[in-house]
Amino acid sequence: MKYLSGLLNRVLLCGTGAGLLGWGVAQTAPHVTGVVATKAVINGSIVTIHSPIAGQVQRIAPLESGSSVLPQQSFLKVVDAQGSTDWIRAAQLAVVTEKTKIAGLSQQLQTIAEDPSSLMMPANPVPMAAIQLATQAVTQAETELEIAITQANQAQAKSDRMRSLGQEGAISSILLGEVQTQAQVLNQQVEIARTKLQSARLNLAEQQRLQAESLQPKFDRQAIQSRQQRIEAIQQQQAELQASVTQREQAIAQAQNTQNYNAVSPVQGVVWEVLVQNGMQVTPGQALIKVLDCRQRWVDAYVNVDDLDRIEIGNAARIEFNKGQTLQGTVKTIRPRAAEGQTLGQDAAAPPPNIDTQQFAQLRIEIDSATTLANEPDQSARFCQVGKLVQVKIEPSQSKHPIFHVLAIAQFWK
Repeated sequence: MKYLSGLLNRVLLCGTGAGLLGWGVAQTAPHVTGVVATKAVINGSIVTIHSPIAGQVQRIAPLESGSSVLPQQSFLKVVDAQGSTDWIRAAQLAVVTEKTKIAGLSQQLQTIAEDPSSLMMPANPVPMAAIQLATQAVTQAETELEIAITQANQAQAKSDRMRSLGQEGAISSILLGEVQTQAQVLNQQVEIARTKLQSARLNLAEQQRLQAESLQPKFDRQAIQSRQQRIEAIQQQQAELQASVTQREQAIAQAQNTQNYNAVSPVQGVVWEVLVQNGMQVTPGQALIKVLDCRQRWVDAYVNVDDLDRIEIGNAARIEFNKGQTLQGTVKTIRPRAAEGQTLGQDAAAPPPNIDTQQFAQLRIEIDSATTLANEPDQSARFCQVGKLVQVKIEPSQSKHPIFHVLAIAQFWK
């Protein structure tokens, strides 16, 4: 009989465990798959070269889109400059304005660093009613204990008197037994009252602990991630402004020393677009040529905003081309959705696909080995493959995997 009962218990236990394990696997499945972004494009940074002076364009060498260029390589000249003094003054004012913006961004970074309160979740105190009820329960238990002790003492005194009378034969043994039994019952009630008081005091201490703990603010994980994204955005603005200041100061110095302006490439890359023709008259500040910096490339991937709960900065990503080539990358920034009046991807060479920016989020994927993109022999390599459509598979965050629940269930069955 004992054997059959043990066997039945094992069958029921195994069935319950299998059900729990199946539930854990079912909960894990949608998270393990990660996120696939079918709308993704290789992108890069565009540098526009402007003429600091007015004059006539003279090409130094033939130029066409896709031509490879090196740092400080000359493109063209602007000669016979007229009115460059006015441009220099305007450029100097622009430098002062941009430096002021850089200082303002530095102040923003300092303010963010000195304000840890923005990373804390608001306190959620335990209602005082719970502590009041627990306090009342302690008071009531103390009162009940005092009454029980008083009654027990009275009963014990009566029992002692009856015992003396019983020894003298003044009362019957039956009456003496009833009095002693009553004294024992009242002593037991004293112990019950003590136990109740101890339990009430423990409950009050627990409520007070919960109250104190609830008053302590906690770090908000989403706020920390949001602050990091804000810091990176501000640092990127600073870098762009500093690059503009450097370019303007170089152009100002050159314009002050000569009436001719020699346009050179600030980066290594390819010619993206030629905006002027040979012999054309240009004005100060007019754009001359655009250069794609092939050393600064990334992948802009667009995913549904509902998938953001499975994506974090630092997640590994697999970039797949239609010819079977694959590259590895890492999620660098996350832009949940475009603000009003903005367009996702507006700061890059290739525009985003035709999407509803309120439904899609933009992920910037840093390519681990971007130099391999330019090793193809076809025409697209000359443009560093910017604009090429790819597919990106983003691995899920380990910290968000419910697989740990499954492992916990498996550990239970060991």
